[in-house]
Parts: sequence; C-alpha cells; structure tokens
Amino acid sequence: MVKVVLNAVPMYQMSTFKMPKKLLRQLDSLQRKLWWGFKSNKGLNLIAWSNMCISKDLGGLAFRDLEKLNHALLAKLAWRICQQSDHLLTRILKAKYFKKEDFLHLIEERKNSSWT
Repeated sequence: MVKVVLNAVPMYQMSTFKMPKKLLRQLDSLQRKLWWGFKSNKGLNLIAWSNMCISKDLGGLAFRDLEKLNHALLAKLAWRICQQSDHLLTRILKAKYFKKEDFLHLIEERKNSSWT
C-alpha cells in the first residue's frame, strides 16, 4: 500500500514536468521511512534500497526509482508529440514553440517556453 500511494500521488506532475532531483530524493526518503517504519533517520535497514527497487521476479520488491520514472514518462510524452501530429497537444505546442523545426532537432532553448 505504501508503494502504490506514494507512486500514484506525483504521477501526473512527473508525466508533465521534469521534477528536481532534490524533490525526488525526498520522495524516495519518505518511501523508505514509511516502509521501514522509522520516525527518525535512525534504524537498521536490512536490505539496500537499490535491491528493493529490483523487480519481484528477480527477488526485489519492485519499488520504483522516481528519477527514472520521471524520465520515462517525459520520453513517452515526447514520443507522442513526435508520432501523433494530428493530436491537439502536438498542434498547440508546434504552433507556439517549433513552427519550422522538428521537435527532436531543436537547436536552442526557447525563451518563451513554458514548464511543460
């Protein structure tokens, strides 16, 4: 239940925005503290967190690495923009940010860009 709730809460923001690493580390820390039942940073962790992030098939508990999940969700959005040219989001972003360029081959950072 800890895993499901803490991974579901930031899912929309992670699929739209590049989250700061510090925030992702804090969310990982909250997951660890809730899982191990610590009220402070003191306590004994019997299994390394990296081993807990391994899939269940390989003996882990399948906790998600939030930084990798954030990159994967943003890559999914970028893929959708590249592949679905008739999609409303793609048409809006193309009209505003990259009228004459390809999305994957943008040369410079836009000054008028939004967080999305």
